Amino acid sequence: MTAPEDAADRAPASRSDAGAASAFASANAFRWLLVLHVALIAGAVAAGLAPGGYSPALADAYAQEPMGWLDGLSASAQSPQVGLWLTLALVIGLAGLMLAGIVGMFLFKRWGRTLSLAITLAGLVLSAFAGPSLTSPVEGMLWEASTLAWGAILAMAYCTPLQARFAAGAMASS
Repeated sequence: MTAPEDAADRAPASRSDAGAASAFASANAFRWLLVLHVALIAGAVAAGLAPGGYSPALADAYAQEPMGWLDGLSASAQSPQVGLWLTLALVIGLAGLMLAGIVGMFLFKRWGRTLSLAITLAGLVLSAFAGPSLTSPVEGMLWEASTLAWGAILAMAYCTPLQARFAAGAMASS
């Protein structure tokens, strides 16, 4: 381990050093944005599980809405428990793939970026069949913020100089 440098030693000496420092800062910002995204999702899930997010009348009205495809999968199976397990397998499988993609992107792996984009597109398609949803204001705010962060993450991964880190990671592992 090396001794800590003072601030003067870390200052970029040339334009190329400034670019390297900027790329380092972008990589760190990218990773912090990934951490923020995961924290926002955890907060949204916690807010959704918290009692008292919406009135009993609103919950009753929501219960009267027609089921979406994912809910219908549970209801239309030969056994409700089989349908529940199928739905859980789908949701947990997609969540696991999404987590793998996030870890891959944190490590600047090309497959992580590709997997994350593919799971995002799959989630968009599946959301059309999910049916209505009910969220509390806090839960909705956290989901929206996580969606904004995710958009920024994908944009940074594909449309900034960070894309070279993903390509370089693919070349190094080949």
